[in-house]
Amino acid sequence: MVAVPISYPEVVGKFDRSTTLGFIGDMMAFVFVAQADGTMQITAAPNLTYYRPALANSPLGGSATVSVGRLDGDGLEMMAGGQMPQIDLGPGIGGALASAGSRQEQCRILENWIGPHAEGQELRQASHYAVLMPAFDDGIFGPVFGTPFDFLTGGNLTGLSTLTRFCAGNMKLRLVGELGRQIFDSPENHRRFMASLVNRRDTSRWFASAVEEIEGLPATADGLAHLKKVDPDLRRRARELPAAERDSLVSLVTTRTKEIEAAIAAAKRAELIAGLMNDAQTLPDSGYDDGSLNSVFRFMKRVYDQGLAMQESAPLRQIAQAKADSILAPVFQKAQVLAATAPSSADGLADMMSLYNHLRPARSDMDRYFGTIDRNGNLRSFHTRLGELWNDEQIRKEVTARLAALYIGANFQRVIWEEASRYIDRDRPQHAPGYHEAIARLIDDAEVKHVRIIDLSVNQDPGEPTAQEIAHFVLSRVRNLNSGTASMEQACLSGAVNDPVMAFACLAAPGMYSGQSGTAVRLLAVTKITCETEVADRQYWCTFLQEIDINLPGASQSGLGGVTALASGLASNEPIDARFIRAAGGGWNVIWGDLKR
Repeated sequence: MVAVPISYPEVVGKFDRSTTLGFIGDMMAFVFVAQADGTMQITAAPNLTYYRPALANSPLGGSATVSVGRLDGDGLEMMAGGQMPQIDLGPGIGGALASAGSRQEQCRILENWIGPHAEGQELRQASHYAVLMPAFDDGIFGPVFGTPFDFLTGGNLTGLSTLTRFCAGNMKLRLVGELGRQIFDSPENHRRFMASLVNRRDTSRWFASAVEEIEGLPATADGLAHLKKVDPDLRRRARELPAAERDSLVSLVTTRTKEIEAAIAAAKRAELIAGLMNDAQTLPDSGYDDGSLNSVFRFMKRVYDQGLAMQESAPLRQIAQAKADSILAPVFQKAQVLAATAPSSADGLADMMSLYNHLRPARSDMDRYFGTIDRNGNLRSFHTRLGELWNDEQIRKEVTARLAALYIGANFQRVIWEEASRYIDRDRPQHAPGYHEAIARLIDDAEVKHVRIIDLSVNQDPGEPTAQEIAHFVLSRVRNLNSGTASMEQACLSGAVNDPVMAFACLAAPGMYSGQSGTAVRLLAVTKITCETEVADRQYWCTFLQEIDINLPGASQSGLGGVTALASGLASNEPIDARFIRAAGGGWNVIWGDLKR
């Protein structure tokens, strides 16, 4: 019998294990001869010279005869059910593949083994196969193949190549087919993949070691220095890892760096707080007059400058406050005694203010660092008594008389305030009502005393303004002018003027020409010429002269000396009219400028 294959390129059936059928696909004509033992011999037609080259190149080395046997009952039943007998994968193969009941089941086992590791990946070239390497670890590969990947033989590779080709061709399992083509189809591919697998295992061992080393680094400066030293090598070698492991290693390095840096910062902060705590314990607790309270304030400034959290600074503040309270305790006791014994007199007020001023340097820093100087109310009786003396009208008159009796020289304002500070707090006028107004009048009177006053008026009305009262009005004008000029000079010379109107006004500021501030007008003399009665004892039209001197720093250097002299002369020779209207509370309201009768 002669048979000619027309389509199927593979012989299906049970064959002797030593049989190699690679040449059959190249033969186009065969002779089948039934044997007495029930087998059949398949012989390529030797007289067909066209096919002899294929036969000569076959694995049989030129032999043209293959002996095959018949299928038994199970084989026939499997073939009838559409299944094919499993492929014998050679010695050493066991596990799930060896236990498979059919070739199709073997294909499904391979698909289920490799599929989870290749999901969503392209596997069309060997470089893509790094993602599959975990599937070849002994713990995953062994249960499927019954042996480690490293122990596969040439016969195993041949069987696996045949199986994966069948899976791809007959069952359309592309992934399994690509796997066979890249790994099992040739010893060279197997060796190449084996080398990559060995390298991957080495890298995995390195990864595990690196993770252990990084996690075990001490949270110290040495640990941080070591981590920063090895970090470039870690990131370079991490490129050999799968993406998930690479990302986890980079994340670990970043996280561990932050953890160590935070631990170092925390250790330094703990050391800082411990040092501050030791310093707090050694702060003085007595000696107010020796300035020991300043040591407490300097310590608190150090604490504040460190930017400590509330829970960190609170214990330090508590210790420092206890030290400050102890230092102030004798002063508070003295204040309580004085509050109970100070007489209702100017001298009694002076004694109270002496202690008040003695505490003044400590008050602001105590308020800044501890909220108040008197958290326990030790000064309550003192402040109550001090308020009583400040509000005593008789004492106020006595103090005003003492100030009025002072010898007033050129520095009259400083002299008056120095003496007044023995009785009142200049910075808190609301605490001593009436005193600041009285002091302002004394300063006005003292300043007027330095002004030459001339009265040329005749036939005076008893109720008209006196020359001194007119001088007070002129002096108030000079003060207002000087105050406005000083404010304008400060703004103009600072260069911070953005308002166009103000910028135009700066063109008239003398300091813009001399380059120096301090321009001021000084009143030298006031001459009363006459006052005409408009409403008797209530309203008068007065004419007077004022003599002034304009002080312009840098005038001579800037060439403005002559201008200031001319301005002073013109202002001094110009009669001034003003309407004086008696105020309900005493004194005068004055209207001046472009007046009309």
